[in-house]
Amino acid sequence: MSDIIDLTKIRNDRERPAPEFIRHDEYGREMFMFTLGYKLNGEYWGAELWAYDAADATVRVTAMRESLTNDGQVFQMIPA
Repeated sequence: MSDIIDLTKIRNDRERPAPEFIRHDEYGREMFMFTLGYKLNGEYWGAELWAYDAADATVRVTAMRESLTNDGQVFQMIPA
C-alpha cells in the first residue's frame, strides 16, 4: 500500500502566509496583512493594513489618501 502525496497542496500550503498573518472577517473570509510605507522628514516609516488581497489593499490605500485621520492614541487593548 502506498500513500498519495498531493504536491500541489503542499506547494500551496508553503506559499501561504504564516497563520499569524491571516484573519477572518465576520463572514469567514480570509484577510491578509499588508505593509505600508511612507517617508517623513527624510526617514522611512511603516504601518500595517488588513485586506482581502493585493487589489483590495490598493483600494484601501487610495481611500486612506483621501480621508485618513488621526482618531487618537491607544492606551490599552481589552480582549473581548
